[in-house]
Amino acid sequence: MNPVGIALAFLVFWSLVAAGVFLTVAGASRLRHVAVRRATGGTARLQVADGVALVVQLATVVIGAALVLSGLYATYVVLFAR
Repeated sequence: MNPVGIALAFLVFWSLVAAGVFLTVAGASRLRHVAVRRATGGTARLQVADGVALVVQLATVVIGAALVLSGLYATYVVLFAR
């Protein structure tokens, strides 16, 4: 493969990893805020808004982790699958 092509591939793959790390950290941070709001609220029932927020933040964390794994796997394939 052309060295410029490899460099561009790494740029794309590590951009995926960076975006995935950002989404994972942001989602986990917001997930913690939802949990703290639930703990300090004192209500025994889970409200619809809390449930929706929980699902959205969990989805953000899962999508971020999937992006990180796909970027790392693609880098592995380019480096070692010759």
